[in-house]
Amino acid sequence: MSKKEKILILATFLAMVVVMLVIIVGITKTALPLERVKNITGTVHYINEEGGFWGIVGDDGKRYEPMRLPSELKRPGLKTEFTLIFLKDYISIRAWGIPVEILDYRIIH
Repeated sequence: MSKKEKILILATFLAMVVVMLVIIVGITKTALPLERVKNITGTVHYINEEGGFWGIVGDDGKRYEPMRLPSELKRPGLKTEFTLIFLKDYISIRAWGIPVEILDYRIIH
């Protein structure tokens, strides 16, 4: 085996290792623990406390406090299906509901 062939084999092996590391790191960085993600149906409400903010009251009776509510959803009484992620390391100054981030939503007509 020539020196050129050895270098080519080594370069191919190293490239495969780099690709595998990128895939592994990408999967672990983007995967969300399933216990932190939940699908709910709820109603959007404007809460006139602490300067006013938007909240969601789920059909399950729980209150959810989204960190950023899309402007399309800022309509009191709007019935919507949500995919939420629970923000475990976040404490809201309002302490009104469970802090969440909206991953996806669908307005129910």
